[in-house]
Amino acid sequence: MEEKKENVTSADTKGEQSAKTQTNTMKKKKKKEKSITIKANKKGRHISIKMNILRVLLVPLSRVFRPFRYYGNKKVKDGAFVYVCNHYSIFDLIYPAWTTWEIIHFISKRENFETPIIGGLARSIKAISANRDGNDVRAMLDSMKCLKNGEKICIFPEGRRNNTEAEILPFHHGAAVLSIKTKAPIIPMMIYKRPRWFRMTHILIGDPIEFSEYYGKKMSEEEMAAVDDRLREYMLNMRKEHAAFLANKKAAKKKSEAEEEKRYNEEKEVELADNANAANGTSTSSNNAQNAAQAPTQTGTATAQTGTATAAAAQTDVPASAAMSMP
Repeated sequence: MEEKKENVTSADTKGEQSAKTQTNTMKKKKKKEKSITIKANKKGRHISIKMNILRVLLVPLSRVFRPFRYYGNKKVKDGAFVYVCNHYSIFDLIYPAWTTWEIIHFISKRENFETPIIGGLARSIKAISANRDGNDVRAMLDSMKCLKNGEKICIFPEGRRNNTEAEILPFHHGAAVLSIKTKAPIIPMMIYKRPRWFRMTHILIGDPIEFSEYYGKKMSEEEMAAVDDRLREYMLNMRKEHAAFLANKKAAKKKSEAEEEKRYNEEKEVELADNANAANGTSTSSNNAQNAAQAPTQTGTATAQTGTATAAAAQTDVPASAAMSMP
């Protein structure tokens, strides 16, 4: 009987230990689930030291090897925002990251979290794992949790890298819906052309967008698709406006170069005319000087000739008069 009691007590203790381990694991899971967000500092900003270290290390390298220039709102103020950007490569993460010092939760495909290096980096900067098709309830809930906490997220709504010749791929649902449900403005960001090594890339940043007419309303699938189409069209218009801006800038530059060349040619013609006039003036003055120098010589010669003729005439007249006066 005592042995049975000991076995029962040992079984009870084992059951209690297993229950404790289960509760501990549940608590750890809950802590992990809550760790997607970070606390704000005293100034109310959500700062990630690890992300800022990556910013300081990677952005200067990108400036050298894959340089870029912002057009539009270069800095985004603190608070909850939804970055929406088209997608060409893994380096596209740098463009939104350099607009703020606050944390940005990048929504990345689930496969990236399964690789050791990229997965470790993604988890360290609190990226959000999502399925490629965009139908991921867990990713949606994590994103809403971050936005409601006053943090930023970044979505590449094309769902994959654009390896085609299209300006932008069709959007998956999610970005506009997140903005509407959390009342967080959208920051539209457009990479103008496919980035290339050692070539300047233009990054277009539009004004914040809010679909306030849908706040607090239950949206149908058609309305969600319509809002995403509006967002996509807005980003395409950003690209068209920038293309027109660059064309006008190029035309103005050509016009100024043509005017400068015309002005240069006119100044050159005036200079050549002045040089020709100066050369003609010099030759005329030299001719006048020669003529002036020759005139006294000719006058002296003529005077000398006149004097000689007078003297000869005098010599001839003297004997004649003398002969007339003789008896």
